[in-house]
Amino acid sequence: MKKISSLFSKNRVAILISSVLLIVLGIYGYLKEEKATIDYTFFKMLEENNFIQKAEIDQRYIYLYTQDKSYKIAKEGVDVGELIKKVPLEVKNSGEAISQIVDIIIIFLIALFLYAVILGIKKQPKASSKDESKKANRDERVPIGSMLGNEDMQNRIMPIRSNVTFDDVAGIKEVKEDLEEITDFLKNPMKYKNFGVRLPKGVLLIGPPGVGKTLIAKAVAGEANVPFFYQSGSSFVQIYVGMGAKRVRDLFVRAKAMSPSIVFIDEIDAVGKARGGFRNDERESTLNQLLTEMDGFEDSSGVIVIGATNKMDMLDEALLRSGRFDRRVFVGLPSLQERAEIFKVYLKDKKHSIDIEKLARISVGFSGAAIASLVNEAAIVALKRGAREI
Repeated sequence: MKKISSLFSKNRVAILISSVLLIVLGIYGYLKEEKATIDYTFFKMLEENNFIQKAEIDQRYIYLYTQDKSYKIAKEGVDVGELIKKVPLEVKNSGEAISQIVDIIIIFLIALFLYAVILGIKKQPKASSKDESKKANRDERVPIGSMLGNEDMQNRIMPIRSNVTFDDVAGIKEVKEDLEEITDFLKNPMKYKNFGVRLPKGVLLIGPPGVGKTLIAKAVAGEANVPFFYQSGSSFVQIYVGMGAKRVRDLFVRAKAMSPSIVFIDEIDAVGKARGGFRNDERESTLNQLLTEMDGFEDSSGVIVIGATNKMDMLDEALLRSGRFDRRVFVGLPSLQERAEIFKVYLKDKKHSIDIEKLARISVGFSGAAIASLVNEAAIVALKRGAREI
């Protein structure tokens, strides 16, 4: 009995290491399980019976996850726009070459970990109670990475579906005409590609605050019924070096994977200011990444970039050159007739006894946002005094 106990004591390290290795390899093998490739008929059966719980997409495949199994199907065989309405869809940024490199790194790390465990057990002296107390205090400290937070987890860049159309936006008749071909391109990209037409990669909306530049971008996405990626220019300007460029890169990777789509960057002058003068390396690296991403698009990518600003004179010249933001749409303050149309839109669902034409004549210089605020304040005042209408 003592011999058996002694033998187990000598080999317990080897048994422990073998058990850990088997568990790690088992988990890794489960995670790396090859997903079965299915055809469109099988995909429709899964979709119509609501078997798909979530999905992931990369440059080649869409990965489907049911309650107990996972499958994959070629991206070209699925209407991504319809799928995103029914199930959560995430972008999977991994290719076959990257996957092989990750496999090699994981195997190497497992071997290195096991070697370190064996070496540590052999050489590590027995720690005193004082040493153990110090080690416990060290282990309780929060890692720097946790304090800073994970950018991808906390600020996930996901598309939204816009319910706004051109019918919901009043007073932009000329702007609608300029943007109709953009929406048609997003609806029927092959028509333009087969005819050898290359549409602008970027559209810059220029105008004073409150004229509805963001609303117009939402209307374009709603008319075309495509994913809409909204980001403000200030969200790319980070404290930590390199994070702004990383956010730009992640944004365009997701937009390209879900093409046709729209990337809308509001207040683009926050990140697109002219370089020179007082240097800001982080801002310049972010701008350089944006320039590279816009210039690197293929003609058939189906991604349209829309920027909005009221300070065009501050933008970098490289951002405005042909091939990037080479189309500019000026959105001015509404005219008399356009102000009347905007008043009608905001008063449509409200009880009122107002002469809209007279109100439009005395509201010279009002933007669309100012008119919306005026109507809302009037409704609040009417409610306070107990009136039944505005």
